[in-house]
Amino acid sequence: MKKLALFLLAVALTGCGAGNRKSDAEVETKAVEESDFFVFDLEAGIEQEPKATTLNELIDSISYIPLETHSDALLSDRFLSFAKMGNDLFVVDGLPNKTYLYQFDSLGRFVKPILRPGRGPNEIVMLGGWYVHPRLKQLNFVDLASKMIIVQTDSGEKSTVEISRSQDFEWVPLNDSTFVTSQRLNSLPIPNTYLYFFDRAGHLVHAIERNDELLSHNSNRSEQGQAPPYEAYGLFSDYKGDAIFQDIFNDTLYRIKNYREITPHLVFKRGALSPRPEDKQNAERKKKQVHFVDIKESRDYVFLRYLHDDKRSLEVWSKRDGSLMLRGSHSIPFMLPDGTLAKQLHISYVEEDTIYGVLGALDASKFLPGIAEDDNPVVVVMKLKK
Repeated sequence: MKKLALFLLAVALTGCGAGNRKSDAEVETKAVEESDFFVFDLEAGIEQEPKATTLNELIDSISYIPLETHSDALLSDRFLSFAKMGNDLFVVDGLPNKTYLYQFDSLGRFVKPILRPGRGPNEIVMLGGWYVHPRLKQLNFVDLASKMIIVQTDSGEKSTVEISRSQDFEWVPLNDSTFVTSQRLNSLPIPNTYLYFFDRAGHLVHAIERNDELLSHNSNRSEQGQAPPYEAYGLFSDYKGDAIFQDIFNDTLYRIKNYREITPHLVFKRGALSPRPEDKQNAERKKKQVHFVDIKESRDYVFLRYLHDDKRSLEVWSKRDGSLMLRGSHSIPFMLPDGTLAKQLHISYVEEDTIYGVLGALDASKFLPGIAEDDNPVVVVMKLKK
């Protein structure tokens, strides 16, 4: 069986000569663009104060897009996520046992519903995950009922692909039109394969197997049962159209361009806080460890969500110098125009130099005219500083 052939990248960054007229910010930006390997000291960062206290300090400009409160699209704040493709906003309301997908235009005006809950073809029973790929003009939704729905936004065409229960609910689309997914760790029997690549028809293109001591790691395979949180494979979409892969018990996260190109990308050094296989049943030790939950990134920043000491943390790290920029808990600290902190701002979508958050109408009604407390949420568009 094969293991991932992953080799660390050697990155040589040269400084500016005396005759170079470029600003320090321009030089740092160019260095970040040319590199694709970044290291962050997460263990030390937990004890440090971040450089910024609110997200506003990292933002160059902010605009707001109120989502139209339409009788055919009444949205919740708590279960809402969204993505941008071209001039359109695609909003998923993942209510318990019900999932809707709506399309809004660039001004926030309601356009149409695209997916509704149901058990029929091209309908969602319960959402496991969803992804947007702007270059392919494609959305894909993984249903907990072992199927994936693919939507072409330019034509409106929909198709359903059956998926196996041995694979997880993260099916990240790649630039070559394939999907990458991983092994579901609570499935028995335990497969050797832990990364799978499928085409749009659901046919297996390639598989990667492991033969190390972690092959037997499974959240179901234990005499006593595991204590949460659970170590698991993770796949996250990247603004370049690639996937970021989180291996189990590994501080390095990898960029997946396709099954032939998998390279080290982000290292979050956890040190003594790293999860260990031998601690699977030890709740007290696991409580003191750091477990990754979610990764998003822009060109210059990484947005990391993790569990530690029974708490969720959301941190922003700089790719330019590896420093901790900002820390929040369930949401990121964000100052409203009236001088108060938002109760909740969820970073829902990230592009190369722009991030998008979802702000509840209760907060938005404090400073945006025409917004009532029970209206649909507001999309916050934030251009990052260079």
